[in-house]
Amino acid sequence: MKLLASAGRLLLEYNDSTETIFRALRKTALAISDQPFEAAVTYGGVTITLGTETPLRIPVRELRYNAALKARVHANLRELQAGTLDIADCQQQFDRIEAHTPRHPIWLRMLCLGVAAASLAILLGADWGTIVVTGVSTGIGLFARQELGHRHFNLLSLPLLAGFIGAACGGLAIRMGWTQTPALALIVPSLMLVPGPHLINSLLDLVDNHLTMSIARLWLAAGILVASSLG
Repeated sequence: MKLLASAGRLLLEYNDSTETIFRALRKTALAISDQPFEAAVTYGGVTITLGTETPLRIPVRELRYNAALKARVHANLRELQAGTLDIADCQQQFDRIEAHTPRHPIWLRMLCLGVAAASLAILLGADWGTIVVTGVSTGIGLFARQELGHRHFNLLSLPLLAGFIGAACGGLAIRMGWTQTPALALIVPSLMLVPGPHLINSLLDLVDNHLTMSIARLWLAAGILVASSLG
């Protein structure tokens, strides 16, 4: 039960769709136990029931995104289902997976997202002033979000601050006369804050008839959009 709850918590926290979580846990439960299995996934956590045991719930503080970590969880579950990994070793993997999943250096993340924002500005017809300011403000905004996230600030304060940084840099470029496409200087950094994974998973949950989780993810996405707009 602890292993299944840990796997469910990791998949939910790092933004798998609800149906994908159910399938992974159900398949694992069938492989490691002959007891009746039930799972409940809510915005606040995962609850596992196995046989006649008391249900076990592990809370989730917030929904984040880490594709590499999520892929490692699925890989460990597949090994467990195939019998090449035992329950104790798999639980040990889950206990340390967040600390041991490699992360790209912050400068590389800032560079990649900044280049992506600048590329979007080019596609939308921005001039060079907007392209440069957009790339720089997006990279700085990412750094600010990462730092606040590490210090456990409120989730909605991250896009609020990043939106403010983008607006401040864009406003400075406009006041200094560095750009002839002022609208794009303000809009493009905000477009980089759109919570795509939350919106996509909300639609997937709606299609799979997990209405409660669909609404919760949609409200989270709406909150992020509102916070970035206010910023």
